[in-house]
Amino acid sequence: MKKIKLLSLIAIILIATTPTTLSASNPVNPIEGVSNKASAADDYAVLYHRLNEINDMKKSDLSRADKRILRKEVKSIENNMQKISSGGGVYISVGAIIIILILLIILL
Repeated sequence: MKKIKLLSLIAIILIATTPTTLSASNPVNPIEGVSNKASAADDYAVLYHRLNEINDMKKSDLSRADKRILRKEVKSIENNMQKISSGGGVYISVGAIIIILILLIILL
């Protein structure tokens, strides 16, 4: 019985910790990483300035097609700003958290 529990626990750990996507195609150079952060801040400032310009425009004078183009531009700017500000980080899946809690309960 203990062997089945142990094997099922190992199987759950392997399934939960297996990465679903691998993106090692673009290796990061530590020296370039610092300059990319500075350029990302500049890009964010430019996008923020453009977004404020669009918000300050008098939209009642624009045609329907121009408004549609502005809406698309605003959406793309917001998406780009979100990508710049997200910055990466560590993401832990729910399955991994559950397994960590189970292991902590068993070991302690």
